[in-house]
Formats: sequence, C-alpha cells, structure tokens
Amino acid sequence: MDEATLRKLTRIKLQKLAKENKIKANMKSETIIQELLKLYEVVQLHQDEGNEEPPRKRLRTSMQDRPPSGSRRASEEIPPVAAPSTQIMDVPVDTSLDNPPTQNDSQKSALSTEKSAPIAVARDAADVAAVNSAAILQGPSPVLESHTGHPAPDEDTNDTDSYLSYPSQHDSPRSSRSENPPLETPQMLNRTVSIMNQVTSKDQRILAQAAALRNRAKMLREQAKNVRDVVRAERGRRERLEAYFTYWREISPTWPTGWIYDDEEE
Repeated sequence: MDEATLRKLTRIKLQKLAKENKIKANMKSETIIQELLKLYEVVQLHQDEGNEEPPRKRLRTSMQDRPPSGSRRASEEIPPVAAPSTQIMDVPVDTSLDNPPTQNDSQKSALSTEKSAPIAVARDAADVAAVNSAAILQGPSPVLESHTGHPAPDEDTNDTDSYLSYPSQHDSPRSSRSENPPLETPQMLNRTVSIMNQVTSKDQRILAQAAALRNRAKMLREQAKNVRDVVRAERGRRERLEAYFTYWREISPTWPTGWIYDDEEE
C-alpha cells in the first residue's frame, strides 16, 4: 500500500489500520501515515530477502566415493564436459596435533588428576605406615647403639607409642606398658614427698585465708544492714522535723490565751 492510497482513506479507517498494525491510533493522520509507510517498507524488505534463492551447495565427495585408479585413468582420457562441476575432495587428516586442546578436554584431564591424587596420597601414607611398623618390629637402631656406646633404650618403657596386643580372640588385651616400671631411688622418693608436703601446707594456708575472708564478708554484710536501718530511721526523723518547723513560730509567754486558742476551745 503506497502513500497515495493511505491519504485517500478516512480518519476512521486510518485509525483501524493503525490498531491492526499496533500503532497508536490517537495520533495525527499525517503521523499515522508516516508510521504505516515505515512499517510497510520494513515488511517489503523482509519479503525481498525471503524470496532470494539460497546459494548452491558445493558437492563434496569423500575418499570412499572416489573411483579406483584404473577408472580414474579412464576418466582422465575422456575429454572434459562443457560445464564441469567443481568437486572438493575431503581427505581424512589426523587433526589431533593441529587442534589445540579444548576447554572440555582440560576439564576432563583436571578431573582425572583430582581422582588419581587421593589414590596416590593413600598409597604414600600406606607405605609410610608400613615402614614405621617395620622399624618398630626391628627394635633400636644399631647405629644409635654404636654411636653412644650404650644400648639404645627399650621402646616399651617410653610414655609414647603404646599399643594393645590381642594374643587370641577371647583373651583380654595386654598393653605394651603393662610391665612394672623400674624402682626409684630413695632420694627421689623423699624429694617427691617433700614437694607434696609443701603443696599441702600452701593449700591449708590458702583455705584458712579463704575462711577468714568469708567471715569478714559476713560481718560487713551485717554492718551494712544495720547502717541501712539507721539511715532510714534518720531520714524519716528529718522529714518529720522539716514538716514541723515549716509552720512553727515562737510564742511569747505574755501573749493572752485568746490569741492562741479560740474562745470555743477554752
């Protein structure tokens, strides 16, 4: 629809046509005509683009569709046709070296590395545990014994690395430190007893001080209660005195009684 046809339409038909094309119908007629012309130009442009023929696809042949060598030579001897078609051969090429690794490949390799890492760590931990257990079973190192000149200490007498052994299924477990420790010298025993006596005497002295402080706190609490009672009594007395002296006046002894009291009160 061209501009001349739109101008021949009435106002009502223009508004109806504008509503059908989703254009505001309350605008001026000239504005509606311009908007409709713009819309028709866009629609005509899309229609022209849709009518164009798509480009012809080039024929592709794979290596399987190629004729054998004998037939190829025969075809080479045949003169070419007037309008030969262009053929593009797709030769299979190993693109694993040319194409760089994509993001998916890197993610897969990272996942495989994360899965294999805990297994490797677990194997290393198992190897270390096996080496430690073998060293414990072998006993003290001969190098240490030869270096110091004295036999290495027995591992069973130390405070650490204790374990429980189960000789059979029904027996009670036996600790590696279940044997009696060696006897201590009398000097060390006397020193231990003296230290314990000092600790006990300090504890007794602290307990006596705590009891004295407890009694002192009790006495102070009673004194505070007594002081609070005295303060309350004095405050009440002061309030009564203030209320009395507010209206008090000194009376001379020469005043007659009628000035002080009414006649009825006599």
